[in-house]
Amino acid sequence: MSNKRPNSGEINALHKKCNANDIKIIIDHNLLDEFKEMKEINKDLSRKPPDIKFIVDNKEFASHSEILNLFSSKRQLVKDLIEKDKKLAQKQNCEKANIFQMSGTTPQAFEYLLDYIYTGVVKFEPKNGIELALTAYKLKFNSLVDSIAFELQKCVDNCLNIETVDDLYHISKCTRNKPLMEDCVQFMDSNALQMKELFLKKDIQETDDKSVLTFAFDRSRYNNYIHFRLPEINEICFNVYISNDRNNWTLVLQNEEIWSKSWNWFYFKEQRLKYIRIVCIEKESDNQFEIQDLREEFFLCKRANVELNFDSETKYLIPKHDIIRYPLPETKHYFDEKQTNGFTYCMSEAPKREKERFYYYHIVGDGKSLEFYLPQTCLIDSIRFRLWDLDDRTYDFKVQIKHNEEDDWHTIKDGNSDVFRRRKSWQTIQFGRLRIVRWIRITGIKSPPNDSEFAIIHFECPKQTNIS
Repeated sequence: MSNKRPNSGEINALHKKCNANDIKIIIDHNLLDEFKEMKEINKDLSRKPPDIKFIVDNKEFASHSEILNLFSSKRQLVKDLIEKDKKLAQKQNCEKANIFQMSGTTPQAFEYLLDYIYTGVVKFEPKNGIELALTAYKLKFNSLVDSIAFELQKCVDNCLNIETVDDLYHISKCTRNKPLMEDCVQFMDSNALQMKELFLKKDIQETDDKSVLTFAFDRSRYNNYIHFRLPEINEICFNVYISNDRNNWTLVLQNEEIWSKSWNWFYFKEQRLKYIRIVCIEKESDNQFEIQDLREEFFLCKRANVELNFDSETKYLIPKHDIIRYPLPETKHYFDEKQTNGFTYCMSEAPKREKERFYYYHIVGDGKSLEFYLPQTCLIDSIRFRLWDLDDRTYDFKVQIKHNEEDDWHTIKDGNSDVFRRRKSWQTIQFGRLRIVRWIRITGIKSPPNDSEFAIIHFECPKQTNIS
C-alpha cells in the first residue's frame, strides 16, 4: 500500500448529499495509470457475451473468464477457485466449469467491484463502501482501497458506529490512513464497554471443564488489552490464550507462577482475535472459586488507545508507562491492604509514621524484602522509588530482579553492609540495558538508629520522566 493518500488531482470523487444519511460517493479511476491492467482486459469485453457466472449468497453475476484470470492473479479471496474449477469440470464431465461460488464478500460489494473492473467507475453509499473496501483489499485492488478509505474518512460521521468501527479500523491500517485510524481509535476507546456488552460473551460451547473459561466475540476484532477482576475469596494461578478459530491458541499471558486475585490486566501485540481462554492452573482451595464463576461484567477485552512496543526477538512488551501494581502475595503479611482504584497501598501500624498513612516497609535484618511483580513479563531498563523523606531518616538498600520463579535473583544494585550510604527521597536505578523482568526485590540493609523500618512511599517500573 502507498503511504501517500490520494489527492484531488489523482481521483475524481464527488459527494452528492441529499440528507445526512444519503451520501453518494463516486470514484473514477479511468485516468489512473494503475487502471491500465484492467483497461487492457476490458477493451474487447463489450463485444463478447458472458461465459462464466459468479454466485454470491445465491445471487448470480454473469461475467467473462478474463475477469476470473484477473482474480486468479490477485489471489486470496478466490484462492480456491482453480481447484473448484477442476472439481466442477470433472463432476460435469466437461472441459471447463463456468460457475464459481464466491465467499468472503456480499452481493452488493461484489456488484460494485465488477462495476469498477468493467468501467473504472464505482458509485456507492458509505455503509456499502466498507464492505467494498474489505472485498477490494482481499483481492489486492490497492488503489481502490486507498480511494475508498480517503472518501470514508471525509464522511466518517455517517458510517462510524459500533457495528462498523472494527472494519473501518482495519481499512485505515491497511491504507495507513491516519485521520481515519484516529477517528476509529477514539471511538473504540470511548465505547469499549458498550462494544463489550454487545459483542463479548461467555462461550457456552465449553462448560464441562471447570478450570477453563472461554469468552467469544461475535466475529474477529482488533484487540491488544485484557482486563478482568477475579474474586477476593481465593487466589489462583492461570494462563491466558487467544485464538481466531478455536483450534490454534496463542499464549499471551503466562501467570502460572504467580498467585493472583482481584484486578488483573495486561497488553499484547495488537491482532484480530475471536476467542479468549483463561485456564486455571492451580488454586488455593478445592472448595471455593471456579474460573467459570468469573462474571462477564468484570471482563473486558478491547483495543487500548496506547502506544505499545514489543521486542522483535523475545516478543516481550517494552513499556513506556509505569505498569507496576502489586506486592507479591508472600509479602502481604507485612501490610494491612487497602485497595483503591486498582492500586494496592499498604498501611503500617507504626505510630512514628502517622503523617504518611500508606507505604511499603519491612524490618531491616529480618531476612525479608519488599517484592513486587509486573502484570506481565516485560523488558525493563530502570525502576524508581521514593524512600521515606518526611523527616531526616536515611537508608541504604539493594535491588534484585528475575523473570522466572525458578531463576536466581540477579543483583542490579548491591548495598554495602559495612558502609552506610545515607539515601532518602527519590532513587532511580538504571539497569544499563533492557532486561527481562517479572519480579523486583528491594531489601533494606541499613536504617537510622532506633528505627529498623525500611520504608518506601512510592514505586514505579519503569521510571517515569517527571517527578512530582
